[in-house]
Amino acid sequence: QVEDLAHYINNPRTLNRSEPATGKTGPACAYLEYVWKYEEGCSIMLQPKSIIRKNFDEILAFTTCFEPEDLFIWDPKKVSKLTRPPKVIMTTADSLTRHWGLMKTLTAKPVKLIVGDEWHLYYSTDEAKRTQFFYSVMKEVPRLLAMTGTAIRGRMDSAYPIIQLI
Repeated sequence: QVEDLAHYINNPRTLNRSEPATGKTGPACAYLEYVWKYEEGCSIMLQPKSIIRKNFDEILAFTTCFEPEDLFIWDPKKVSKLTRPPKVIMTTADSLTRHWGLMKTLTAKPVKLIVGDEWHLYYSTDEAKRTQFFYSVMKEVPRLLAMTGTAIRGRMDSAYPIIQLI
């Protein structure tokens, strides 16, 4: 896992294709902390809704600089109730597409990292509007960590978006 974190730091845009349940999330959480402490940037973590709470708990378990109030599970109805600007916004790919403009104005510092857990579920078709929008987001965000057991989702060309982004 230390080697994974070193790889992320040295390669601003990368893909971790390790098998499922092999410990990708821990180093990803440490990477969020690295970007906060050493690059003075906030992060967005994309994942399916079903694992947001698990990832929230893992960020707190694997880092030392984040408190629960620093992590914001995206809900546009709760934006007005934020007690302080979040350091990490946890959301889905669809919500990022719909609310990117607002998300980037809420964070404590500029967004410098996007981590995508279960990457193959969101950006597997180059022509899709969501993928095209994500390409434009990544013109503003210098770092990307995509995590998935497979870069292929049904068709060989489904790997193109991550290759293009890296």
